[in-house]
Amino acid sequence: MERYEEALSFFDRAIELDSDYSWAIVNKANTLRQMERYEEALPLFDRAIELNSKDSWAITSKADTLRLMECYEEALHLYDRAIELDPKDSSAIARKAETLRQMGRYEEILSLFDSAIELNPKDSLAIASKAETLRQMERYE
Repeated sequence: MERYEEALSFFDRAIELDSDYSWAIVNKANTLRQMERYEEALPLFDRAIELNSKDSWAITSKADTLRLMECYEEALHLYDRAIELDPKDSSAIARKAETLRQMGRYEEILSLFDSAIELNPKDSLAIASKAETLRQMERYE
């Protein structure tokens, strides 16, 4: 509903009640990311990851934020970490590939998109991103 400030106040209240509630921490950070308040979001992702270093969702969410900030190498490192924790996470694989595409590293990513699509044949982001990559490579066939 794009009622970001209201959402932030509710996340703040939930975190006030339970300072280790990582779900609320990550969602607050994701809300800040949607508001393009990236610098405020990063420490929250760090806090959630500190609470649970195996939380691939928190790690991927932080990587998404870094990608939007054009901190591509850092984002790639985190996507790799998330994929290592959950090798079947087609979304993390596709997002890693998207980051490589934004860096112009096209040849490296086609197999990543294929992996994401194999894991989830209905992953429209992976399918569309692979198509966009092939178009940018002028491989229209």
